[in-house]
Amino acid sequence: MEASKWKLNGIPVYPDGELFDELFEVGGGLNGGFGPEDEARSRMHLVNGTTAEAFLAYCGELARAGFRPGFSRDAAHGLYREFVGDGRIVYAYFMRRTGQARIIDDRASLSAADFGADDPRDEVRGDSELMQFGLFYGDPLRGRVSTCGMLYVVRGRNNELFLVDGGERAQSTDDAFDELMLRLRELTGTQEGEPMTIACWFCTHAHDDHMDLFINLMRRHGDVLKVKRILFNFPEPDYAGVPPEFREKFVGGFLNNALEALKQYCPGAKYLKAHTGQCFRFGSMTAEVLLTHEDVYYENDQNVRLIGLNNSSTLLRLSFDGSSLLILGDADEPNGDVLRKYYEPDEVSCTYLQAAHHLANRDENIYTFVKAQTVLIPQGRLRVNRIRRDHYAVLCENYDRDRFHLEGDYTIVFRVKDGAEEITYYQLQGGPFRPEVDGHNLWREYPPEL
Repeated sequence: MEASKWKLNGIPVYPDGELFDELFEVGGGLNGGFGPEDEARSRMHLVNGTTAEAFLAYCGELARAGFRPGFSRDAAHGLYREFVGDGRIVYAYFMRRTGQARIIDDRASLSAADFGADDPRDEVRGDSELMQFGLFYGDPLRGRVSTCGMLYVVRGRNNELFLVDGGERAQSTDDAFDELMLRLRELTGTQEGEPMTIACWFCTHAHDDHMDLFINLMRRHGDVLKVKRILFNFPEPDYAGVPPEFREKFVGGFLNNALEALKQYCPGAKYLKAHTGQCFRFGSMTAEVLLTHEDVYYENDQNVRLIGLNNSSTLLRLSFDGSSLLILGDADEPNGDVLRKYYEPDEVSCTYLQAAHHLANRDENIYTFVKAQTVLIPQGRLRVNRIRRDHYAVLCENYDRDRFHLEGDYTIVFRVKDGAEEITYYQLQGGPFRPEVDGHNLWREYPPEL
């Protein structure tokens, strides 16, 4: 290791292996950090050709340098360590099957302990529930009909909710919100007007069809929906395939405004920038981060940028009551390549698999690798039959077609107790967005500018 190449100031030099020449800018968090001079911007070094022994020795150096050990996890696939000090989080991890270590100067996060604090473990319910909420899909009509979006909810035994993403703003209709609130009250057993607790909102990536409906929901119903935590890891736009001519429009016109809206409508919510290997307990639920965009910078060559925001999706597995949901977001082949290098199939198997990117990708390297009993598809049947049939066929070749559920068909709730399930279906509510009727639901002006 050439110490002169080390650029994480104030953090000890990793002494082993081969340091990748580039210091990666890996984005900010809820308080920004997506501008060139922003103090909340995080950075990462990548080391190839190292060992578990060298990694653990380096962790000892971090502790001797005054960083306080925090989250720690040893697994068959990797070693994961958090260190806290000097107004920053140092998150370091070693992946056993690739011989790589990543050292991240995280300027955006709380510590894992602070993020998970004040979590009630009392089991006030005897089971858990997973809901794929039905969203209206159709042929695209700008501002009126969407071809994408997804919303998943898990209710744990402590009666708190874990929400995943949210639909596009064209799906934010009065009818959809009325139905969603009815379903959330049924999940939690609360009456109209009574508060409900969202233990965590997890956002897979920074596309509007995975954020808008949630922000609109909180704008409309934030008086009864109390968000305790927000979890995401959004990349530096220059690394995410955002063309330079669209960078300011994306960051200034959408992303920063979305972050400000989240802070406004989710006051007091704790934020953590997700990193690979982290595990969090939310009552009876456990969330494991399998990989983030930080892992896609993994090849030892010059082409280390993402090919779009979809590849920046964070992959997370949520376990509850003897079952699990594997969340892929809009993952594509590069994410699948990393997944296969890091893990064995049994380490990423799941009960429920969210099909990636609304079936816009084939993702054979994922679907031939991940074992799942049930496939949840965030897409409408019209699009599947017209232009996604080949991609749907890949799912059919690898999973039981009788256990497929399309989000555009209905809302489905799986009640799970110790791995056994009961299924309830609800008729889809909502239709095309009507600006004159539904326009008051939006956190940003209509029609869309991005």
